[in-house]
This record gives sequence, C-alpha cells and structure tokens, in this order.
Amino acid sequence: MNQLSMRLLTPLRIEADKKVCRRFEFHLFFKNLLRRISNLLIFHHGVELELDFKGLAAKSEQVKTIEDATVFKDWERYSNRQGQKIKMGGLVGDVAFTGDLEEFIPFLILGEAVHAGKYATFGMGKYEISGEHA
Repeated sequence: MNQLSMRLLTPLRIEADKKVCRRFEFHLFFKNLLRRISNLLIFHHGVELELDFKGLAAKSEQVKTIEDATVFKDWERYSNRQGQKIKMGGLVGDVAFTGDLEEFIPFLILGEAVHAGKYATFGMGKYEISGEHA
C-alpha cells in the first residue's frame, strides 16, 4: 500500500519541541500514536510493546503528505483544578499521504479506536482512515 487518506474528526493536537504543530506531518503523528498505544498497553495490561521504535520512526519520516486540507481549530476549556483556561486546539479536516505504508497500517487502524495526540482522553484526535486497507 502506498497511499492513504485520513479524516481528522476531532482536533488533533500534536506538539513537537514544546510547540503546537499547525500542519500535518506524518512522522510526528505516527511517533505520537506509537507512544499512545505503547502507554495504553503498559498501563492497562502491563505489557511492553516490543518494536523497533527507532526503525519505525525513521521509516515514518519517508512518508510524504500529498494533500493537506486541514485547518487549525482553536478552542479552549476551563480547568477548575488549575483555575485557568487551557488551550486545546488542533487540526481537523482531510489529509492524504504516500509512501511505504504497509508496516504502519495496523497501528493506524488501532489508532482509530484509541485516538492520537494530546488530550485524546478528552475525545480529541479521533480520525478515520480510508484506502485499500482501511
């Protein structure tokens, strides 16, 4: 499989170097998704994901965005615990990418259920993939 489309249904917030990403980059998205899946496995099942994380991360950098119709949807919520507003904006819309995607497909499918990005526990980062394996 070498092409896939994704619809970001709720804001996807990815941060890199303490900055919010305002355009979709597959490698940042995928690294974040792997971290989420790994953390969920450890927390809920006490199982470590045995993968070549560095190898997959390097391969994810070869995936190129070929269409980006995403927009940054800015919003915030009030945190009673912190006593302040929390920025929770992220990307919504459609994106398509190309490359050697075969190894990424199982993780992308799982990610549809567990979401990706920051604030996934609030329902953010929900997406749907479409393509040959979706």
